[in-house]
Amino acid sequence: MASKPFFLIGTIGLLLAMVGTIWDMLGYATMFFPSTFDLLFLWIYTIGLLLASFVFFGYKKYYNNSMGFVTFILTLVFIWFYPIAATIDLIGLAGILLDLGFFMFIGRLVLNGVLMILWGVNMILVREDTSVMGITLAAGILFIISGAFYCFVIIEIIGVLVFPISIIGDILFLPSSILAVISLFLSLK
Repeated sequence: MASKPFFLIGTIGLLLAMVGTIWDMLGYATMFFPSTFDLLFLWIYTIGLLLASFVFFGYKKYYNNSMGFVTFILTLVFIWFYPIAATIDLIGLAGILLDLGFFMFIGRLVLNGVLMILWGVNMILVREDTSVMGITLAAGILFIISGAFYCFVIIEIIGVLVFPISIIGDILFLPSSILAVISLFLSLK
């Protein structure tokens, strides 16, 4: 059994989040998947982020990183916006509420970007405590770049580049998650 169970839980969460991200990218590419499947995979993504947040609780517990606990709490608070916003959009309340669907989508991307930046900063802060400093540093940098692309959509509010920018954020999220999974898996000893 692993001596760092929070890292094991977080690794499983990152794998679930990657499945949700891949489905999100397929939805952008084809645009013909039913909305209920999108909502299902958004819940899978949310549960993945919830489980992945335990990594940062582990950073507090195992490496005494205070920012890890702050990131853990902020992740628990922020991630519930994703499925709530998507559910409101799916059942049509967004159209009733002044057509807020687009703004809820932008809000979801920006919150996701803030979380990715916090995750990246945490990984950079604990890199010297891990057994794989290079991989942890690379994952942290990629998380920050991915988060910056997600947050960039607030500048590009006219909507022309919103989907390409969010796709770039998704594409960068995948290798950063893979590197984080490798780093966490090697840190389980």
